[in-house]
Amino acid sequence: MKKLLFLLAFCAILMTGMAQPATSLAIQSAHHEHFWLYLNGTLQNQDAVESIKVSNLAPETYTVRIIIENRDYTEGTLQLQLRAGSNNYEMDYSAREQRLSLNNVDYEIHAAVQMTAAFTQLVQTMFEMQARDEREMHADHRHDDHHGDHHGDHHGDHHPSGHHPVSHPVPAPVVVPAPAPVPPAPHVCSPEDFLQIKELVKDEVFEDNKLDIAKQAVRSDLFTTQQLIELARLFTFEDNKLEFLKFAYDHCFDQNKYYTVNSVFTYSSSKDEMNEFLRDRQR
Repeated sequence: MKKLLFLLAFCAILMTGMAQPATSLAIQSAHHEHFWLYLNGTLQNQDAVESIKVSNLAPETYTVRIIIENRDYTEGTLQLQLRAGSNNYEMDYSAREQRLSLNNVDYEIHAAVQMTAAFTQLVQTMFEMQARDEREMHADHRHDDHHGDHHGDHHGDHHPSGHHPVSHPVPAPVVVPAPAPVPPAPHVCSPEDFLQIKELVKDEVFEDNKLDIAKQAVRSDLFTTQQLIELARLFTFEDNKLEFLKFAYDHCFDQNKYYTVNSVFTYSSSKDEMNEFLRDRQR
């Protein structure tokens, strides 16, 4: 019976998808923040991502909720009217104002994670069909009991009022959705792990390789400002120090101290560029 329900629900979803114009929603972070996306209260990605595309959506208004993977788990909720076709948005987050916004862009976003709403619709349809099936089963059971009571009346078992008992409709079972996963608590890179990262960066001969390894390392954890300063000092060229520290800002645990990274720069032009970057990010 369950296999039949699954097949029928799947066919119904396919027919619905064919009847409606294809619609998708793609969101990417403007500054490489990782985030979780909810559509109408349903979590779309188990792991935080920089970009995501959800397809097989109906062209209608959606409640979009975004939670950013930072030390405060900043979140924002807004309504989006999706049109038929591709809907592409860039997420802009201001750390200083704790402001999060979505800006429509006129280019196609090639998201790192591709999802489809079909599975969610399928599960919901199966729940509804199963609930209806159980209601019918309970109703049949009540009907059989009522028929037995009626049969007993012919043998003298009369209801005191002279009427047959009225069978009340059985309420549909309540389907409680599974709770959304709680984002993990922030984790700052331990001194032991940081020592290993420093050694890996130092062992590289070429600056480009040093930069790649340092970026990969800070993507996977949160770092203190002092740790990022120590990593930046491993680069020879000023441009690489600047590029690394701009990239690492979103992965810094104590961003309120980030102005101290200027101590790694030799030239005032680099300090000015970093200060301008921080003013833009903290607006």
